[in-house]
Amino acid sequence: MANDHDSSVLKLPVGPSAPRLGSHAVTVVRLERDGTPVVEVDGQPIRARATVAVAPQDVGGQAMVTFLEGDPSQPVITGLFVEPKAPPRRRHLQLRADELDLQAASKITLQCGKASITLHRDGKVVVRGTHVLSRATGVNRIRGGSVELN
Repeated sequence: MANDHDSSVLKLPVGPSAPRLGSHAVTVVRLERDGTPVVEVDGQPIRARATVAVAPQDVGGQAMVTFLEGDPSQPVITGLFVEPKAPPRRRHLQLRADELDLQAASKITLQCGKASITLHRDGKVVVRGTHVLSRATGVNRIRGGSVELN
């Protein structure tokens, strides 16, 4: 048990003037016109240095800081906390081109509800649906090594 006379225990001052050791989470308040980030430390906005790029989209987010020589008036941003966000789901995708080349290593499936077309790597093509219609203004041919109907 350490006592006041034990020289093996490091005693640090406590309070606002105490050195700030280690890493601390702060809020990025704004970016100055020159791009310098401003963070909130103990409720006060303070200009900070940074070892990482701080962008306008980081304002309002959390940053990890250390303090030069433990001085709370000299914050250094060493990292930014990233909030995981699910990518927005696309409801509609429209492609227009003279040619579309879509490739996959093992298979491609186009699906809408109960209808699908699957292309397999071995050359097998599977067309599924509750009602399959094949129309042609010219000849509609079915060719294969063998053709089975029902």
